[in-house]
Amino acid sequence: MHVTDFKPEHLLLMDIQPRQAWMRDTVGTGYAEALAGGVSQTVWDGETPIACMGQALIWQGNAEVWSVFARNIGTRMTYVYRATRRLIDSVDTHRLQAFVDVDFKQGVRWMLKLGFKVEGKPTGYFPNGNDAFLFARVRNALPVPVTRPFAVIEAYDETDMLSKIMRLENEMRAMPQAEFETLHDFAPGVYMRTIRIPKGSLLTGKMHATDHLNIVSQGDISVLTENGIQRIKAPAIIPAKAGMKRVGFAHEDTVWTTVHGTDETDLEKLEAALITPPSEFTKQIAEAL
Repeated sequence: MHVTDFKPEHLLLMDIQPRQAWMRDTVGTGYAEALAGGVSQTVWDGETPIACMGQALIWQGNAEVWSVFARNIGTRMTYVYRATRRLIDSVDTHRLQAFVDVDFKQGVRWMLKLGFKVEGKPTGYFPNGNDAFLFARVRNALPVPVTRPFAVIEAYDETDMLSKIMRLENEMRAMPQAEFETLHDFAPGVYMRTIRIPKGSLLTGKMHATDHLNIVSQGDISVLTENGIQRIKAPAIIPAKAGMKRVGFAHEDTVWTTVHGTDETDLEKLEAALITPPSEFTKQIAEAL
């Protein structure tokens, strides 16, 4: 595989994946030519183009990034990813942004993999009338409050929220993983598990087999469950039912304590007694559909 400068006619040679097939019609309209005027490249597998990507300057310091992929790109995506990262890093642009069709699931995952975050959801943005996710990445930016930390799940086609949460958790496993400080405390008939969650962390919780209490003693965190999104600021006490699974995004450094009623002190036995194994709640989802 190799990389060349992008030319509009490369789109005519590519077997473009269906969600982006409309890009072929932009050749000769001026749009594809404008893309070629920016910093843009084509990735080839032999004589066949498999991806085109680039940055088009909007104004000084602000550029729109774009990518077009071939159908069935498969394992060649690793090479494309590395080429894209090199291209993005080659230009000293303060802000990068991109628009992705909400129905283009692979495109959404692609932007997250490149380190972009969802900023909004423009309505009817694309030629087919579909809405878009606006992704952005800002270099050396001051912290910006995250108002929609779970917006990506709107692109998922699963029918129930628990399935969406499970899919998000699965995709998060492919991202860099954080280690959270965890503390275990015991008192007669009580087990408390405390985690310290750094600001900006996205995490999922295990599904508990029993009713319990949660205490947020410090911080500010948005929590997504089957019942929707709740923003919790310390101090707060949150009852939780058995079978509930959460996703959290910490707006500030947060201390979260889970309180269980038990006389057990062995951590392995506690895990077995208090946590529902993944195979069990996968079965529960299947039975509910």
